[in-house]
Amino acid sequence: MIPFKNFLDINLLYKREPMRKLNYLYTLIILIECSIFIRAQNVRLPLFSTSPYYDEQVLTLSYSPEVRILINAPSAETFDAAKPTEIIFFALPNGNTIEQTFGKILKPGDDWHYDIQHIGAQTRFLRLKDTTKNIVTVYMETSQLSWPSWRAKHSNHPALVKAMVDSVQNIFGK
Repeated sequence: MIPFKNFLDINLLYKREPMRKLNYLYTLIILIECSIFIRAQNVRLPLFSTSPYYDEQVLTLSYSPEVRILINAPSAETFDAAKPTEIIFFALPNGNTIEQTFGKILKPGDDWHYDIQHIGAQTRFLRLKDTTKNIVTVYMETSQLSWPSWRAKHSNHPALVKAMVDSVQNIFGK
């Protein structure tokens, strides 16, 4: 073991062993480069919180009028800024909430709606099968739990939907 007080103080290395000093310097450079590379791959998205399920990154947004959006992105450890990001927008089926559409393992007494879509599990499956990109799923829910009812209430719905999609895409630089 090389005795020195400060991790970065190369001058404390043995003066009689120039190769050891050079090896230490190369090792330090490699560690720094690896650290920079790892940080480039591990992306903690701003404003997102970490889900207790699979450490996925999630962000819930409220859009006026009457739309709630949940963005589900890969965990910070697997989100790679060097890869392209594919955003999948999912307008919820009539009568379903985001949580029901996301899905879960049913327990006695749970509402059956939790066991019909499982978009959360399907997204994880896609992420495992296609590691060439970051796959982000965006769940879009209206307060009426019905996109046809929401559209009927808002005559400017094409512009509203476009604004919502553009806002989400801007989060990922698209």
